[in-house]
Amino acid sequence: MNKNKAVLVKGNDWEGLYINSISREQGHTLNEGKERITYFLQLSEQYNFNLKDIIIVELNEKDIKFLEEIGNLPSHIIELTTYTGKY
Repeated sequence: MNKNKAVLVKGNDWEGLYINSISREQGHTLNEGKERITYFLQLSEQYNFNLKDIIIVELNEKDIKFLEEIGNLPSHIIELTTYTGKY
């Protein structure tokens, strides 16, 4: 069975998890009060991705400004100017 592709985007104090380019989780920290390792293991099972293959991307200044103005990340990763098409 094929695994989904996971991308964790980070900017300032915000994180977002994209699964197959669609936003699935976001917040100031995704685990918000839960043990981070356990939480990410649960996410990998819930969204069927291999945790060792997760891609971590730092948002550029333009996307951070958008995030601060709007209050959340866009629904699709391609809406981020940080997105390069390689993940």
